Amino acid sequence: MAGFTCSSWLSIGVGFVTGLLVGFLGFGGGLLHMPALVYLIGCPTYIAVGTDLFEVMISGLYGAFTYSLKGRIEIVAVFVMLTGAAICARIGTVTAKYAQGYGIRVVFGIAVVCCMFSVIL
Repeated sequence: MAGFTCSSWLSIGVGFVTGLLVGFLGFGGGLLHMPALVYLIGCPTYIAVGTDLFEVMISGLYGAFTYSLKGRIEIVAVFVMLTGAAICARIGTVTAKYAQGYGIRVVFGIAVVCCMFSVIL
């Protein structure tokens, strides 16, 4: 355990609301879950990042499983993206060790703005 406690009802409520928004808006849940964990629940940033990654992994496994049953997966693209994600996840993990919580939030904010421009374009 990470040594952080909060109300289960608060976590369920935040998960429900962010999940609903993500379902309506159609983008990755990490974009809303990580800031919700930090600002609404009060998790330290490093715990919020790890918790969010674990949650995204579980929901991603479910999504991948259901899409694979329907035959809606491009295997070559999967392996290309997994290779890049594995390498960059390792780089991000090492980098996060040396970054302060505020620095991680700033980088996350910049990434969100870049995603916004990507969607607009």
